[in-house]
Amino acid sequence: MLSAQVNEAYQALLRPLARAEYILGQNDMHVSELDQITDTAFMMEIMDSREAIDDAEDSSEVINLMEENGGVSVALLYDTRLKSSQKSSTRLFTK
Repeated sequence: MLSAQVNEAYQALLRPLARAEYILGQNDMHVSELDQITDTAFMMEIMDSREAIDDAEDSSEVINLMEENGGVSVALLYDTRLKSSQKSSTRLFTK
């Protein structure tokens, strides 16, 4: 049983998509390659937010963007969770 789990974990690590799905799932953000978003206005808002964040020169610009969007943009929240997940997984795999 343990060897099957080790093999499954190894296979997940070999494939970037499987690895990302696993990490997100461990942080209660379950996604699938088959998931689809049909709200195009929502997608455009996310893309615009991500572009604005990418274009920001420093953290104060990001904070201004957050304030303009009523707190936390979806893209920033996602990036923050993802970075947190990456840090957690790095700690797990470096022990």
